[in-house]
Amino acid sequence: MVQRVLKAHFVAAVQEVKAQLNIPLIVENFPYYTWWWNFRWGSEPQFITEICQETDCGFLLDIAHARCSSWHMGRDLMEYIQELPLKRLREIHLGGVRQRGVEGIRDTHTALNEEDYQLLEWLLSRTDPDTVTIEYGGMPDYLINLERRQEPIERNNPLELRQMIARVRSIVGVLS
Repeated sequence: MVQRVLKAHFVAAVQEVKAQLNIPLIVENFPYYTWWWNFRWGSEPQFITEICQETDCGFLLDIAHARCSSWHMGRDLMEYIQELPLKRLREIHLGGVRQRGVEGIRDTHTALNEEDYQLLEWLLSRTDPDTVTIEYGGMPDYLINLERRQEPIERNNPLELRQMIARVRSIVGVLS
């Protein structure tokens, strides 16, 4: 029942936006956390695929969101990603995640790690997105944990950002 209602809501909202703007839209995968108040259905690859198909939208793959969702669902990351609507892929978002005790993997907008770069290489060998975006920083250098306390985290370091840009450019083949 929840899945049907959620799907109808998403489809209606996307169709309304498309009707008002008359431009192509893309749907982004949403992160699923076992400790957060959200519905797992909205992060399931089949659900995302159905929304993209029924609304004729492109797909924006947020790698950090995929890593969080697959971890919290107890699924293999590569299997999870391969079930997403990669034929509709128009944009990739790259952002760091952190393993955080009882929270598990969490999207933190921190520096990318080797797994992120390898996943980007793999995706670009199989898809042809229009845009690759680095989601880094832009938020305070702390997280609010489950106890609602601030914990320091580095995510606004200009040197880290320059290093990520250089590495992503080398992978996507953009000349520096």
